[in-house]
Amino acid sequence: MSNRIQIFLLSACLATIASMQLPKRSTYDNEINTNVASSDSSAQSWVNINSKSGEIKAFPGETIEIECEASGSPQPIIQFYDHSSMLSKNEIISNDILDASNSALIKAAGKLRLVAKKPEVIFCKATSGDKTAHAAITIFVTGSKLRFLSNEVFDYDTEQVSAIAKAPVINFFDTVYLDTIGNNVVLPCSSSGARDTETIWLNANDKVIGGGLESKFTVTPFGHLKIKNIEWSDMGPYTCIVKNSYGKDSITTFLYPLLAEN
Repeated sequence: MSNRIQIFLLSACLATIASMQLPKRSTYDNEINTNVASSDSSAQSWVNINSKSGEIKAFPGETIEIECEASGSPQPIIQFYDHSSMLSKNEIISNDILDASNSALIKAAGKLRLVAKKPEVIFCKATSGDKTAHAAITIFVTGSKLRFLSNEVFDYDTEQVSAIAKAPVINFFDTVYLDTIGNNVVLPCSSSGARDTETIWLNANDKVIGGGLESKFTVTPFGHLKIKNIEWSDMGPYTCIVKNSYGKDSITTFLYPLLAEN
């Protein structure tokens, strides 16, 4: 990776750091359907949903992706659900992050891929410690092919739905991760798709990392990257790639080690 790209990523990271401070209540005045749990000044946990877009328009049978970003400490866990059920399984990250510290400042993202069938409301839930935030995304489905029968929609391409389901999609990850030098960190990379997916992690030099249980870098069975005892030299972008015979998806997390407070 060139020095110019690394400088650009570092600048973007520093800009994100400045925006990740626990905001005042007025920050949320212009956000759509977003409620942030209250917290007192002594609380360590906090979370803020950053997504501001509350509407998606789609044609029947169209594949759409819903994204939700949240900043918080400790690790925000992002989930999607509708009025009747949970649509994501990102709680599985909770088992892996037990090895990470609770002091990290993190900007996380969740992604849900689905086929538009009917108008509905999808909810995003972000949880950091004992704090929770919610946001609602309204999906409007319009078009001549739309037909309703007992609230079920027919006349969409089932083969397309099957193919989409088999292609991997990374549905939970961090974009920025800040923690103190010497701590252990876990960079999540949860994905869905066919079972034959392969997950690999690359460092800033595009070298594969994560081999061996005794290595500084290890990849968990769920695809998350554990880094032991982070150092200043560990700063930089880490890329997760998930692929199978139907396609691939990738994300990048910028790790920023911080000096311990005196």
